[in-house]
Amino acid sequence: MQAKTLKPLSLSLIVSSIMFLTACSGGGGDKAVLIEGDKKTETNKLLCEPHQIIENNKCIDVGKINSIKPFIVKNKKTVFTITGQKLSKKLVVQFDKCANGKLISQSDNIIKYECTPEIGTHNLTLKVNNQPVYAEKILVKKETSNSKIDLPKMPKTPNATLKGVDDNNNGVRDEVEIEIASYITDNQSYQQALVSAKAYQKILEKSSPVDRKQALSMMSDLSCQLSNGLLLSNNNDIYLLLTFNNSDRQKKYNTFISALDGGFDGSELVNCQ
Repeated sequence: MQAKTLKPLSLSLIVSSIMFLTACSGGGGDKAVLIEGDKKTETNKLLCEPHQIIENNKCIDVGKINSIKPFIVKNKKTVFTITGQKLSKKLVVQFDKCANGKLISQSDNIIKYECTPEIGTHNLTLKVNNQPVYAEKILVKKETSNSKIDLPKMPKTPNATLKGVDDNNNGVRDEVEIEIASYITDNQSYQQALVSAKAYQKILEKSSPVDRKQALSMMSDLSCQLSNGLLLSNNNDIYLLLTFNNSDRQKKYNTFISALDGGFDGSELVNCQ
């Protein structure tokens, strides 16, 4: 099984698909490494900053990119805005799952790109000379919700507490259920999605791990629960962002990830029952 990186959550940064190395899948020996923050590029002992690329064995500035917005949209024509400082004219926008893409404008501090994205989660990537410089995970939901799915009512104050509101007591916050229905096309897939969302929600409900042993125990439980839902599906990015949707919830998740202390090996996880 190919190792994946786990990154601290931030709604304005890339969130990698999390590939949990479950003991029940039989995958041992693979290493998941935790990456914190931007990393410098190092090739042939040439160390470049995150806002630089290597060209002709030199570090070349391409500008500092601050953000790509919006990152949660509906599947209709959308203008994406990239902001930064001293943005290179060589920067090219690549969004493979977005139809009729075109560059609207480009300056030293702002780039505007228009297209119609497909439903799901897709990367909008900025490249220079085909070298990726920055990317943002874009979440795209349906223009209208699925009326065939029985949904709870939207809470008036969904973010009043860390755990949130779950009036129908199914283990998933009500507003997360409603949002998931924007991405799911049928009831069977929706019920499977709730299994994954419920697994993430338990991170908010449990006490944060105080050491690596506790963190590995939580990761074992989480990976086993996810194996009953949509494990390793692209949609896991959606459930992750929807569950940890504000700074307090992101902090709770990041505390759990940090406690893993550099990553974990599949053989360290407890067998699924």
